[in-house]
Amino acid sequence: MATCKVWYNDLHGKRHQAQVEANTLFEAAALAALEFAKGGSAPGIITELQVQLNQPVHKVTMAKVKAFADRPGGRSPREVVFKQRLKDLLSAMQRVR
Repeated sequence: MATCKVWYNDLHGKRHQAQVEANTLFEAAALAALEFAKGGSAPGIITELQVQLNQPVHKVTMAKVKAFADRPGGRSPREVVFKQRLKDLLSAMQRVR
């Protein structure tokens, strides 16, 4: 697992930031989105999150995270389990809203 810094700017230009422990870009995005939701600032589906894993900064929208999680099946049992974890995190974010 890596410590990841995740942030986005809301419609008013306010920056929201979270630090999470994650294995992948999508997991970092989903974990941070849940943290943002708990703080009352859940990102929308088209919100672009910036994720820093070590040095490079990656950008991903919540729509891409959701699309990946919702895509049926997986290339391996591990990927199927990972997709279910993402679905659970996204579902938890919706319940917090």
